[in-house]
Amino acid sequence: MPERCNFLQLLLVLGAALSSADAAIIDADVTVFGTSSIWSIPDEYASVTLDWPRPGNDNATGWDGGTVLDIDFSVPILLALASQLTPAVLRIGGDRQDSMVYEIQHRAHANCTEGWTCLNMTVWADVQTFVAKTGFTLVFGLNELYNDHVPGNWSYFNTEGLLDYTLEEFPADAVYGWELGQAVSSVGNYSAASVAADFGMLQQLVDIMYPAGQKASLIGPDVANDVDWFAAFLKLFGANLAATTYHYYQVDGGAAHLASLLMNASVHDSIVPWAQAYLQAQQAYAPKAALWVGEMGPAYGGGQNGVTNRFVSSFWYLDMLGLLAQLKHSVFCRQTLMGGFYELIDHNTYEPNPDYWLLLLWKRLMGNKVLQTQVGSSTPNLRAYAHCREQGPGVVVAFVNLNSANVTYQVDISGIFDASNTTRVEYWLSAPSLDSNYVQLNGRVLQVGIFNHIPSLHGQPVDGSEPLQVAAQTIGFVEWPDASNLICA
Repeated sequence: MPERCNFLQLLLVLGAALSSADAAIIDADVTVFGTSSIWSIPDEYASVTLDWPRPGNDNATGWDGGTVLDIDFSVPILLALASQLTPAVLRIGGDRQDSMVYEIQHRAHANCTEGWTCLNMTVWADVQTFVAKTGFTLVFGLNELYNDHVPGNWSYFNTEGLLDYTLEEFPADAVYGWELGQAVSSVGNYSAASVAADFGMLQQLVDIMYPAGQKASLIGPDVANDVDWFAAFLKLFGANLAATTYHYYQVDGGAAHLASLLMNASVHDSIVPWAQAYLQAQQAYAPKAALWVGEMGPAYGGGQNGVTNRFVSSFWYLDMLGLLAQLKHSVFCRQTLMGGFYELIDHNTYEPNPDYWLLLLWKRLMGNKVLQTQVGSSTPNLRAYAHCREQGPGVVVAFVNLNSANVTYQVDISGIFDASNTTRVEYWLSAPSLDSNYVQLNGRVLQVGIFNHIPSLHGQPVDGSEPLQVAAQTIGFVEWPDASNLICA
C-alpha cells in the first residue's frame, strides 16, 4: 500500500509534470457524431467473475486463497469495494466448473471423492449473503460433465439437488441465470447438438422446479474460439437463452514481454473479427438474447504477476470496455473480481489493484447510450470512446494513450457538440510507472480510507478554450456536462 502522506503526493505530481514537459506532442482528431446512439448498454455491462480452485492451487498461478472456496465473503473491506461496482453480474464459473460436486445436506446425490471439488452449502450460503449485501446479479455455471458423463447424456441429479436446496433456502431470484458447462466445445470436442440436448434437460428442470413467473434464465454456451460451433448451438437452442456467451483472451499469461503486448493496439484489435462474428451469429439465431463476453481478462492462464495486476493492465482494460460497447455487447465479465494474477482486488490484502479504480470510474461516468466515435487514422495508438454521461445530460469520452514512446496527444473534438465553448471535467489516471501497483487520479493516489471509506473520485474542471491533452502513459475520462446535443439531452 502506498504511504499516506502529502509529501509523497507532491513528489508524484512534480515528477509527472517534469515527464510531460519532455513529451512530444502530436495533434489528433476525434469525432463524435450521429443523430442517435448506436447502442445502449445495460447498467450491468461492466461485470466480474469468480473462479474455482485449480489443480495444485499454488502461489505460482495466483490461485492460492483467491477462489470461491477460499474467499472470506464477510470481510468488511471486500463488501465495501464490491458494493461500489454494482449493478453488475457476478459470474461464478471456470476451468474446474465441470469437476464440481454440490455437497447438499441429507440430499447429496454424490460424495465428494478425490478428483472432484466440493461446494458445500455453507459456502453457498456465504455466496448468497455476499450477493444480497452487495447487489450483484448472480450467474452460476453448472457441471455438465458430472460423474464422467459426456454431453448429450447429462447426469443432472446433483444439479437437481442444488436447485432444490437453493429454492428451499433462498428467494427464487437468488440466482438470475444458470450456465451449463465451461467451454466444452473446445475441451472435449463435443458436438453442439449434444450440448444443446443437455441445455434442454436443464430447461426442463427449471420449468418443473421454479414457481410460475419466477423462472431463472439460461445463459450459454460459454464457447471459446469457435464461431461455427456457437452458431450451430444457437440454431438449436438460442431461442431459449436470455444471453449468449463466449470467452476470449488475446495473449498467454506466460508470454515474455507481456506488458508491451497489453499496450499493443494490434493485439487489442484481434478481438474485433471474433466479436463481430459472434454478434452476427447471435443476431441471426438468437435475436432476443443478449451477447455477453462471459469471461475475459488481460491474459489467460491466470495472468502474470507484476503485469496483469499492475497499472499497465488498465490500458488494455479501458480499451476493451470501450470497444466491446461499440461492438454491441451487453455484458463484459472481467476475469476476476478476486483470484489469479488478473484480479481487481488482491485476495491476500483485500486492497484494490489499479483496474479496480478504472472500473469504478467507468461505472460512475459512462452512461448507457453509446455514441459513434472515430479517431483520425494518423493516430492509431490513441483510443477514444464516447457515451452519454451516467448522471444527467452531456457527453463523456474515455481516452487511452497506447503509444509506447513519450508522446502526448493534443485532441481536437468535433461532431455533435462544440467542445471549445463549454467547460469540461477531466479524470486522468496515471502512475509513476506502468508496473505500479497503485494509481493516481489527477495526481492524487487512490486508496481505501479509514473505516473502509471509498474516496470520492473528483474530476478537474477545465475551461473549454484550454488544449485537451492525453499525456503519455495515461488513460482517463473527460466529460462535458453542458454539451448541448439531442442524443444526450
